Amino acid sequence: MQNQILSVLTIIVSIIALSFSILAYKRGGSMENENHLFKLKIEVYSKILSELYKLLDTLQDHFKELKQTLDGPSIEIATKVEDQAKKVDILCFEFLDFIVNQSLIIPESILVKLTDFTSKIIDNRELPDHYSAIDELENLLTVLMEDANNINVALRNDLHIEKLNISMYKRLH
Repeated sequence: MQNQILSVLTIIVSIIALSFSILAYKRGGSMENENHLFKLKIEVYSKILSELYKLLDTLQDHFKELKQTLDGPSIEIATKVEDQAKKVDILCFEFLDFIVNQSLIIPESILVKLTDFTSKIIDNRELPDHYSAIDELENLLTVLMEDANNINVALRNDLHIEKLNISMYKRLH
């Protein structure tokens, strides 16, 4: 009788130990997946910001070049504007392709901001005469810079960078 009670207690303790082991394994696996996803997000977000600001720099360069060519013949201006617009469109579409390829790990709210950003560039093709276009393009560049900064903030918020910095500071001091 004592052997049977001892055997039953041993089985119960073994089942409890097995249960704790399974829970610990599942929790550890989940933590490992979360860490992997976080590292992946950091890489993708860094690339997004790099490409975003590269696109803005290119736009500003094209804008400066456009302002310098306004003194030339109108046919030359139209040709130059069209060439620049094609180059910018190619950059935008490459950026959108990158975003689509990474869309599994980018939250919907950030995807919307990124597509809205590129849409403002791509959809801004029909401008009036070139002198009023300069004012519109200057305004567009200002709006795009604000949008880029807002996207930067949204990416940092998604990663909870401020909380991580505080946590690291507390741990190190």
